[in-house]
Amino acid sequence: MLLAAAGMLAAAGNTLAQSAVRPADKAAAGKSAKIDMNKIFPPGPGRNLVLSDCTSCHTITPIVIIQMTRDARERWARDHRDRVNGMSNEDFKVLTEYLVKHFSPGQPIPQLPKELLDTWTSY
Repeated sequence: MLLAAAGMLAAAGNTLAQSAVRPADKAAAGKSAKIDMNKIFPPGPGRNLVLSDCTSCHTITPIVIIQMTRDARERWARDHRDRVNGMSNEDFKVLTEYLVKHFSPGQPIPQLPKELLDTWTSY
């Protein structure tokens, strides 16, 4: 469901509805959380790759919250490379560069609704 939501989001580029939130969180929230994905994930090369491939394993929360230096992001990329076998090396480089550009120390951390913050997991 999350992958489908991310795919629709990548195409529409507007909002991600509560589909990125676990069912228990939906019931607790009692309403649909809307997120301006363009504020969180600015358009550019790599955005759609992040939204379709990274979110196939987890919500957007760790992507947004964990800010890494280029060196840390490159270590992360090596550790995650085998998790996205269907992605070309060039696409993986584009995805990594997008994350470095938009989610590095010093960048403002986008605000996420509590429902998504509650999906946080430690790795």
